[in-house]
Amino acid sequence: MAAIVRLDKIQNGHLESFKYATDLANGTVVSLSSAENADGTKTGAVVTLGKTTVLHASVPMGYDETLREQDIVLKAGEVGRGYILTVGDRITITNDGVSGTPLAASILAVEATKNIFKIYADLATAPASGYALEVVSLTESLEGKPATKYQVVRA
Repeated sequence: MAAIVRLDKIQNGHLESFKYATDLANGTVVSLSSAENADGTKTGAVVTLGKTTVLHASVPMGYDETLREQDIVLKAGEVGRGYILTVGDRITITNDGVSGTPLAASILAVEATKNIFKIYADLATAPASGYALEVVSLTESLEGKPATKYQVVRA
């Protein structure tokens, strides 16, 4: 089962289409190539500082009443949606989609060279660049799974 991501407030609508070499769960963070493929998509890779980084939050293109949101996984080579986050954006992610346990004052940031968000004690202990999100609410729930709402404080 994959993490569930809810896009609570995304201000800018910066959306990138990309393909990834392996299956990819929602809530994963991906760096994109600067060049476009022939079909207009970009190629996703492990997070690299200095490259455009997106939050993967794809939705299935066909209706399937048996598919739950937590079962959504982008299959290798298929086109996915990546959101370029900006300061002030709010997202909710189930706690199983991040590394660590969120606390009231903690910061969610991208773990370098990995495609995941990790919990840090505060902004001072988080990586110096890349996305940083602060906890807004620890009491959220998505499809019955514990979740945390975050707000982007650094993009």
